[in-house]
Amino acid sequence: MELVGRGEAHISTAAEIARVVRFDFDCASKGIRNLASCGTDGKHESNTERDFWTWAKGAYDFHVQPYPIRVVLQVESNEDPVECWANVRAG
Repeated sequence: MELVGRGEAHISTAAEIARVVRFDFDCASKGIRNLASCGTDGKHESNTERDFWTWAKGAYDFHVQPYPIRVVLQVESNEDPVECWANVRAG
């Protein structure tokens, strides 16, 4: 969880580690079980992040709201930079 919070690991990676820990060590920790279950225990990997945020909101009363940031992209050519907007989640 700490690696995800610091942006050093993706939620899918943390969930996979939790699944390995749960399987290898028969871990009974509720937090590890819940994290491992994200994405239907890895069967639906594309839902892992959604499940994580839903779980975190309920377990820790943690609310995440997206906010827009401006990103300027420069490609190696004679074209002008392209301005894009992206939604980022913040707690």
